[in-house]
Amino acid sequence: MCDHATETEVINSTKDLISKRKMFTAWDVTRIVRDKLSNNVPNREVKKVVHSLFFTQQMDDYQRATVPVASADPQAPPFVYHPPELDPTVYDPISNLPNSGSGSTQATPVISATPVTIDPDDDDIAIGSFVMLARQGDGFVRIPAAYMRAIGAKPHDRVGVIRSINGVTVCTKNSMFDNQKTDERNNLRVYPNNLVDLKSKVKVTVTTNTLLELT
Repeated sequence: MCDHATETEVINSTKDLISKRKMFTAWDVTRIVRDKLSNNVPNREVKKVVHSLFFTQQMDDYQRATVPVASADPQAPPFVYHPPELDPTVYDPISNLPNSGSGSTQATPVISATPVTIDPDDDDIAIGSFVMLARQGDGFVRIPAAYMRAIGAKPHDRVGVIRSINGVTVCTKNSMFDNQKTDERNNLRVYPNNLVDLKSKVKVTVTTNTLLELT
């Protein structure tokens, strides 16, 4: 079981997400608590506390629904807790990363106000660059190696492919979401199940030095 200090932080972190009308899972709360307390509290213990808050009606008007998440076991999709005015199917786990949007000491890359299309085989892929890619074969998209290098990926690296509100996010340097690997040439195949909301041509944009956005 969680000790008293950890349980208190689980409750406070959950209520903070609720006060901000955020969608979240128990795993989001686990990551936040681990970051705040610098401990490795088991997710199963955090989940018990979060579930208890829901069943004892301490989550205001929040509802919950099981939603497939790219970083989770497809056979056991997590509960997404959400306010009734928000659609849980567009839940974005990236938005709840600890220190997301504030408190980070890492410099924020400058994103070009006018992105330019660059040949996908060109190695000079700057932040703000994008390329339009047609779907191939059974509907997958192959992200060229130059774009994967632009976010720091190397051949056979594990990366995260995560469905988000706007489309799909591909991220590096974030092991908690690493669910795919680049191939031997450093290309990345994004499968149709992650592209269901996108058109036959997909725009791939370098948004930071660790993130691509597919829209």
